[in-house]
Amino acid sequence: MVAPVYLLLGPETGEKQERIKAIRNQIAKENGSTPELHHYYPTDEGWEGQMYQNLTTVGFFASWQLVILSQVEMLGAKESKQLADFLKPLLAPKPTPYQATLILVSDETYLREGKVLQTTIPKNLTTMFYEMFDDRKEEWVGSYFHRHGITITPDGISTLLDMVENNTTELKIAANQLILFWQLEKRSTPVDGEAVETYMANTKEEDAFTLFPAIMARDLKGSIRILQQIFALGDSRTSFSLYSQLLFQFRKLLSIEELYHQT
Repeated sequence: MVAPVYLLLGPETGEKQERIKAIRNQIAKENGSTPELHHYYPTDEGWEGQMYQNLTTVGFFASWQLVILSQVEMLGAKESKQLADFLKPLLAPKPTPYQATLILVSDETYLREGKVLQTTIPKNLTTMFYEMFDDRKEEWVGSYFHRHGITITPDGISTLLDMVENNTTELKIAANQLILFWQLEKRSTPVDGEAVETYMANTKEEDAFTLFPAIMARDLKGSIRILQQIFALGDSRTSFSLYSQLLFQFRKLLSIEELYHQT
């Protein structure tokens, strides 16, 4: 049965995203419909009032509310205690019957200001997502290519890991690009190190993280070019992903500005 709260910690973003997806699917299975999703950051204006309202009231479009609060390491001691006090009745033997689930997410492994919050949530509802060890990354890459019917050599795996950031999200994006290229070219040979290096060096994948600097530089032509390439290579989910990624970067920029004015 789905729990009222989950705490997901650690730097491995890909596996955290998979866990969130699994929780959402479990809610849909138990309730017969997809939950209404709300996503907040501590830097959002008025986030507390909106979040608590989502958690305590039934939504207009779904019978269950799924609320995600990211960057919980940014919560102060007062905010953390308030949230911990709210969660205690939900975690009691006879819990308060709200039709909602809260997922707390942080790239950190320990909440310094939110110690009371971390101790309030039971260990069985807390999951730590560490970066993969090198031997596990090699096995993951090899298995991922194998599941798509393509062989990658040890040299190819090593080269890919050297050129991609250490998390499954980035690895999966790069692997999917290579797999698609191999399938379109109808190649039967294994993917080796030279092929990986050649492909990665000549393929510049445009995304929200290359679009954002162009926007900040007020480069209209460059921004439009990047945007056109993103939509040309994307799918039906591209607009939502692009919006979320850009919003994330603007929020980080805002939080940096606020911290700067506080010093």
